[in-house]
Amino acid sequence: MRPISGSYSDGIPLERRWKFATDMIQYLPLIYENAFRKHVGFEYDALERECFADLAIMGSLLAEEYYLPVDSARSLGWSMWVIMLSLFGPDFENEILEATDERVVMRMTRCPIMKMAENAGFEVEHSCNTCKAFNKTLLRELNPGYSLRYSHGMCWGDEYCEIILESRDSLQL
Repeated sequence: MRPISGSYSDGIPLERRWKFATDMIQYLPLIYENAFRKHVGFEYDALERECFADLAIMGSLLAEEYYLPVDSARSLGWSMWVIMLSLFGPDFENEILEATDERVVMRMTRCPIMKMAENAGFEVEHSCNTCKAFNKTLLRELNPGYSLRYSHGMCWGDEYCEIILESRDSLQL
């Protein structure tokens, strides 16, 4: 038997390898939910949030490594978007409705994690848990001087998700 070397994976285009890896990260919560929710019960949601919070901490390392800007709401919105695309793939659709140094309003109209849950027959409401845990932890890791809240959510039945990043200082005025 020949040892596996880099030459085997060289035949698979890098874009396809990246797509496969991000699809697996998107599908992983569904695999775990299917395997563990019925055994763990009510504690499952808390465990799932904890896992995605840990994933966000790992994502924040990407910002450190590549010096992604995190000093304003505008730069945080951009950096969070880069990290999400890097971890979960390019199948998101997002637009910035408002962007200042103090506040950013982002609207997402396509979410691959929610879409995968729908296609697999899972309750999309559970996608909210992972999304919120990931985004709130990621923001806290990147710059704790900002807060994040959702004004709309596709997993709540809205047509889009709307995420608002705001400076904590501007909220105290």
